[in-house]
Amino acid sequence: MKVTLEFNLPEDQEDFDIHRQAMDFYVVLSDLDRELRAKLKYQKLTKAETKVFQEVRDRLTELCNLRNVEI
Repeated sequence: MKVTLEFNLPEDQEDFDIHRQAMDFYVVLSDLDRELRAKLKYQKLTKAETKVFQEVRDRLTELCNLRNVEI
């Protein structure tokens, strides 16, 4: 299957930029999730730190799930 996206530039410049950077956004989210997981699993954290990092990771997962984004 082949998909072609077309944009009318400069009118659609913002949409074009978003699509062009989509993979970079995905990698950033994936890296953030991986870093949060590593902190929670391997670093010695206080209870408060653990709670905050877990809440952030849970929220990231929740937001991705709402948009059907798998990281």
